Amino acid sequence: MLVKNLTIYTSEVNVVLVRPKVFRLGAEEADAEVFEKNLSQVCKNLYAFQLTNNTDDLKLNKWTEGKLSESTLIPLSESYSMRTRVIMATILDPACRHYLRLGIADTISNYLERRGHPIDTVIASNSSFLGVSLAIRCKRRISRSVNFEPIHYLQENYYSLKMPLVFLTKIWSTALERITCQILAISPKDSARYRYFPSFNSMYILPLQHLQELKKTEHKEFGSPLKVGFLGSTYNVKHNLEGLVFVVNGVAKEMQDSNLHFNIYGVKSPKLNFPSNVTIHGWIEPISRIYEDNDVFVVPYVGGTGQQSKMFEPLCKGKLVVANPNALAGYPFLPNLHYLSAISEADFIEKLSQCTLIPSDFRYIGKNAGKKCAQIFSSAYNLKTIKNSIFSS
Repeated sequence: MLVKNLTIYTSEVNVVLVRPKVFRLGAEEADAEVFEKNLSQVCKNLYAFQLTNNTDDLKLNKWTEGKLSESTLIPLSESYSMRTRVIMATILDPACRHYLRLGIADTISNYLERRGHPIDTVIASNSSFLGVSLAIRCKRRISRSVNFEPIHYLQENYYSLKMPLVFLTKIWSTALERITCQILAISPKDSARYRYFPSFNSMYILPLQHLQELKKTEHKEFGSPLKVGFLGSTYNVKHNLEGLVFVVNGVAKEMQDSNLHFNIYGVKSPKLNFPSNVTIHGWIEPISRIYEDNDVFVVPYVGGTGQQSKMFEPLCKGKLVVANPNALAGYPFLPNLHYLSAISEADFIEKLSQCTLIPSDFRYIGKNAGKKCAQIFSSAYNLKTIKNSIFSS
């Protein structure tokens, strides 16, 4: 929910936001959606450009003093300026080069130049738009980082001969991002990683934006059997598949005689020999059903980079979460007060077993988590951080 009675800046600052297209409403897409709305509350003039499913167009949402004043489609440019060509030679990361080759930067620049609207600030909604941001002439650049790309790339992909080279291109792009842009890092842990790259530019921590809009589910007694949810989004991603194997072949298999049932969510699930206490659901919409249908969520992820929506969404919903502490990404949640800490398979089995024996002793942890999330992931904090990044000297 957006903060009411917010004083909107009236200075004539033209802000451009660049967004990717929406495949389905996952965490990154939901983050970009709410981020755009929050930006519209603090910028007098916001031009939000988004790729559409038709790769020949850009969608423009023009916001004026918090209200959507124009929405139109703009054909993508088929030619590159000299500036764009120079940036292409500098940017080596394949993801960044992909967006540059689409002609986004020249389309935006030409469209606003023809209408006499100088660009003061360009905001990239993720690090892959770095090249686009650099190719647009402006006074200030902000990168909304939803992942620390070098580490995220290693976590999501299996080893191949090209991996070391691509990893180096992402290190180089991250260094350029830090030097040329203010950073809106998604977590304290990612912020600390960015600080390995020296820069005079400011850096802020801006959590997943849609968390501010999540409402706690109604607290009810744990069911019998205890329903345990595992969120994996898509299992062709390395760390998601590793988490699935950990939960199914490790934890669930050892707990077949316990009074609990595991619900697995996400697409492209591999063909495994699933125990009888496991159900594969695939992609569920609306996602709220997942939180209504489960008592406890397990989060065995160890990386701690990126959005960590699989950790924070259940916490915001006031659900009991059993998790590896690394999944908190540096946010100040305390074990046994806001969540249950577990690292090994034996740890997860022990904590889940305790929940089945004395469930009343653990439901309050989810309530504490929901209250803590309301403090950390508030719209007031998000709007203040966005203001500071755009209007700081």
